[in-house]
Amino acid sequence: MQSPTLVILAAGLSTRYGGSKQLEPVGPDGEALLDYAVYDALSAGFGDVVLVVSAANQKDLVDRFRDRFGIAVPLRTVIQGAAPLASGLRPPGRVKPWGTGHAVLCLDGTVDGPFAVANADDFYGRAAYRALVRHLTSSDRAGEQCVVGYRVDATLSEHGGVSRAVLESDQDGRLAGIAELLGLERAADGSIHGRTTAGAPRTLDGSERVSMNLWGLTPELFGPLDERFRVFLKRHGEDPRAEFYLSDAVGALVVNGELTVRVPVTDERWLGMTFPQDRGHVRAGIRALVEAGEYPPSLRAALRVNDPRTGDT
Repeated sequence: MQSPTLVILAAGLSTRYGGSKQLEPVGPDGEALLDYAVYDALSAGFGDVVLVVSAANQKDLVDRFRDRFGIAVPLRTVIQGAAPLASGLRPPGRVKPWGTGHAVLCLDGTVDGPFAVANADDFYGRAAYRALVRHLTSSDRAGEQCVVGYRVDATLSEHGGVSRAVLESDQDGRLAGIAELLGLERAADGSIHGRTTAGAPRTLDGSERVSMNLWGLTPELFGPLDERFRVFLKRHGEDPRAEFYLSDAVGALVVNGELTVRVPVTDERWLGMTFPQDRGHVRAGIRALVEAGEYPPSLRAALRVNDPRTGDT
């Protein structure tokens, strides 16, 4: 089976963050989190990279990628919303992207084999990418999708409430449902409190598994996902704030029996930036991993292989 493709979602506006999270330097050599995603994915067995970008940030992201990795890592870009979907569907135009589900639909016609989807502003850990490769290259899992499950207590911010999609699995590790919770924060006693999308309070003990938008997918998803997007647009197409989330669409397809999704779990350390104040925590986490020898002091030096046309190393 062909090596999976890593798809990095980088078209978001980072509204709450107040700047470009996709390019925020957090590593000792100025690395951004997407640089660590590429490093970990290549180490795990992924073969190429697709960046889903906006028209506004495409050049900056591509220039940075080439500066970091040269031409040795195959790269393609997709501008989210720049063209009609492969089905011919074209949602109403707006500045804000239509969400992660729409971003994945934009890959139809570009990605024709197994692929992983990751956020540009999240650090997932190498073991999570290895789990994705095992799933995506397994003949026993052909046609099945997967989503990596993280402990919810390892995914919170000290600087405000966060939204998380809680994964409900059956005894065989198959996804049974997804419940979106909002405003999750840790209380003084260690418990975690939030609310459902309907406003009902919810308390978690911390061991629940949540999606951090790290998926292992196949092209078989595109057709059903496109149908869900059509339904979404009929209901919310005129709402400038509505987003078509991949987790919501997959959850509906699972409940309807249209999709089988596995939930490989990981105890990897997750790092991410929801608020500007999270930068210090992320930088400290990366620094600790470098000092422990988990990552080299410079990903640029470690990843950039010899290019015979330029003599770069």
